[in-house]
Amino acid sequence: MPHPRKRWPVNRELLEPVAPQPLARFQLKLFPALARGLSPTSGDPAGKVPYEDGMTIDELRVRIDVLDQQLVELLSERAKAALMIGHLKVQTSLPVYEPAREKIIYANVRAHNKGPLPDIELTHIYERIIDVMRALQRNELASERSAQQSQGTGAQAPETGNKQ
Repeated sequence: MPHPRKRWPVNRELLEPVAPQPLARFQLKLFPALARGLSPTSGDPAGKVPYEDGMTIDELRVRIDVLDQQLVELLSERAKAALMIGHLKVQTSLPVYEPAREKIIYANVRAHNKGPLPDIELTHIYERIIDVMRALQRNELASERSAQQSQGTGAQAPETGNKQ
C-alpha cells in the first residue's frame, strides 16, 4: 500500500482575486514570462491537474508567489531592525558579531520549527540571513564611524564580541 501524502491546510483567502497592480521590477526580473504577459505554466498541462486537496500547480504557484512577497516584506522589516541595532551598537560600543546572540536565534528557530524543513536546513537558511544582516550592520557602522571621524568624535565600536 503506498504511503499517503500529507495534506497541508490551504488558506483559500490567499487565492482570492485582488485588484490588478503593476508588477514590481523584481518580479519582472524573476519572472520574465510575466513581462511578456504569459502565465508561469503556459503550455504546461500539468498546471491544470488538481492535487489531492483540489489545488492545481497554478494555484499552488500563486500561493508560493504570495508567500515569497510576504517573506520579502518580513526580511525587509528584519533588516530595518538590524540597522537600528547597528546604530545602538555604535552608541554603546557593542560588537557587530555576537556569537552568543546568534546561538539564541538558532535555538529559537529550531524550537518553533514544525516542519517540513529539517532543523539543520532551517538553521542554514538563518545563518545566511544573519550573515546578510551582519554585513548591513558593518556597512552602517563604517558609515557612522566615517561621519564621526569627520566631526572629530573618535568613538568606535569593536567588530567582534571576542576579546583581543
